[in-house]
Amino acid sequence: MTQYNPHTVSIAGAIDLIQAGLSAHLITEQDLSNLELSLNQLTDLSLRIPEANFIHLWELIAKRANNTDIALNIGQTINPNAKGLLASWISQTSTLREALTTFIKHIALMNPSEIWQLSEEKGICTLAFEIKQNKGYPQIAIERSMSAMIAWGQLLSGEKLTILRSSFCFSQPVYVMAYKTIFGEHITFDAHQNCFKFSCHELDLPVISSNALLKDMVENKAKQALKALSPDASTPEKVNMLIKAFINRQQPINVSIVSDALAMSRQTLYRELKKHGTDFQTLFENIRKEQALTLLKSGTESIDTISLKLGYKDNSSFYKAFKRWYGQSPAAFKHSKRI
Repeated sequence: MTQYNPHTVSIAGAIDLIQAGLSAHLITEQDLSNLELSLNQLTDLSLRIPEANFIHLWELIAKRANNTDIALNIGQTINPNAKGLLASWISQTSTLREALTTFIKHIALMNPSEIWQLSEEKGICTLAFEIKQNKGYPQIAIERSMSAMIAWGQLLSGEKLTILRSSFCFSQPVYVMAYKTIFGEHITFDAHQNCFKFSCHELDLPVISSNALLKDMVENKAKQALKALSPDASTPEKVNMLIKAFINRQQPINVSIVSDALAMSRQTLYRELKKHGTDFQTLFENIRKEQALTLLKSGTESIDTISLKLGYKDNSSFYKAFKRWYGQSPAAFKHSKRI
């Protein structure tokens, strides 16, 4: 499964869709298997899935939903245990304004095809939404995203937002009353844009889960992921991010696994890394060296656990590598004055 690629979306953005689809019997586990998805993957929020598979999942649900308000309901249901990097980041911001601007600027962490725009005029905010053209997302994908945006605003602030007016590019659905519950009474269909309006004062509402320390931690991790997702990211940067992700998930790591995740052959990966004056083993070794120090300093894991996490087959190999790097054994380092 593709990991760090601009044509992927966060698994966190698909979890609620998958769970709702299964509960409503709109999709099956076989459907997921056909899309290279499994229920086991729903617990790993760092995963990314090919956007084409995500769109096909939407198409299946749209076809089988038979003109119901399921997408609006999915958007209104937020699972606090299914936060990806972007959701975790905005949950620690200080105000709704900061949360919204962070979300809009870094939407590629969730889905690079979503486009949100915020404008302010005479005390009224307009939040407009669209999906990049020619992607093939059905109408219900727009419904879910806009519904979810309002639900997140209320979750972050702890207050029900007052929507003054809403508009949608498509025709009025038969379940229009569900729209009015979420988007207010003043709704226009067949409009020139998907948007809703609210008072600018609501942007100053504090985020009740705000935590400056946690925000810095999540922000640093998110920016690393964004760098790897950028089309301009170098191959070594992408390889480094993959290796770190695999270490964190205690997954096997080798050049074949990484080249598959980058959707390139081993030979192509070798040539790309050579262009930058490096190779896979050097990158892997450097990250192991860095992570070994970080994990030992944290003091939360045993040397045996660290050895396994870094992909060593036995403690002896880890001890030898650590002594080569730092001139002493992991045990000696752990008990030194530097910790």
